[in-house]
Amino acid sequence: MKRRTLGITLFLVVAVLVLASTLKDDTEDPADVVKEPPTEIPEGILVDEIPEDADIIFVSMRYVFRDLAFLDENYEIKSNFLNDPECIPKIYNAESNVLASPRQLYAMDVETGDVTMLTNVEYDFSSSKPVDSTRIMAIGACNDTDDDGIISTKDEINIFLVDLAEAEIECLTSEMNITSINNPDYSKVNGKILFSAQWKGLFHNYLFTLDLEGNLEQITDDDDYFDFDCSWSEDGSKIVFSRLPTQDFPILIPPSGLADGRRRIQQGEDHGRRTKPRRRGAPGKLPHWHRC
Repeated sequence: MKRRTLGITLFLVVAVLVLASTLKDDTEDPADVVKEPPTEIPEGILVDEIPEDADIIFVSMRYVFRDLAFLDENYEIKSNFLNDPECIPKIYNAESNVLASPRQLYAMDVETGDVTMLTNVEYDFSSSKPVDSTRIMAIGACNDTDDDGIISTKDEINIFLVDLAEAEIECLTSEMNITSINNPDYSKVNGKILFSAQWKGLFHNYLFTLDLEGNLEQITDDDDYFDFDCSWSEDGSKIVFSRLPTQDFPILIPPSGLADGRRRIQQGEDHGRRTKPRRRGAPGKLPHWHRC
C-alpha cells in the first residue's frame, strides 16, 4: 500500500514539474519581446459610440506621445520629453503662443485608467460634454482664421455637435451673428446648450441658450455687466454664472460701443437670433465633417 501511495506521489510531482516547464517555455521573457513603433492613427471619427465604461469625456493632445520624437530606442516615452528639442515644437508654438497640436476628444474609465481616443480630425476642441451615447457637444476651432498655420484657440470658435454613429461633425453656430463663444454647458434635462458670447460688432458678453435644432435665445441683456462662466443646475431649471461690472472690465470700451449696440437692437436689426439652415457633410467612404 505504501509503495502504491509513493508511486502516485512521484507521478504527481513529475506531472507538476512537466507542466511548470511547459508554462515557463510558453511565457516570453519581457526582454525577448520585440518592441515595435506605434501604428498610425486613422483619420476621422474613430468610434461609433462612447465606450460603456467611460466616466468622463475630455480633450487632449496625448496622441503626440505616439510620435517617434517622443519615444526612445525601445519605443517608450522619453522621461525628459518636456526638455527635448524635438518634442517641444510639437507641444507648444512659441511664435503664436498656442499649443502646437490640436486637441482631440477622448473618453476615460476612471477606475481602470483606460483611455479611448474618439476623434482624429483637423479641429482643436477646447471642452466637451456628452449629449447621449453617440453624440457629444464640443466647442473649438475648425479653421485657421488667423492664418498662423495652426488651428487653435486663437481662431474663430464655434459650438459643434459630434455624431459618432454618423461620423459627422455639425457646426451649430457658424451661421449665427455671434462671436467670442465660450463656456458652453449642455443640459440633458432641457436639451439646451448654455454659453456666453457677443453679438458681432458689439463688444459685450451676454448669456445665450441654443438647442440642437439651432434655436438661439439671448437670456441676459444687461449692458452694465459682462456675463460669462455659466453652468446649468442639475435639474436644468437654474444657471450659475459670473458677472463683471462694465466699468471694471480690464479692456477700455469706447462709450459709443454699447450705445451703438443698444441702438441696433432697438431698431430691430437682425443679430442672428433666428438660426439659418445649417450645413451638413455629404456622406463618403471616410468619416466626414464640414467646416464652419
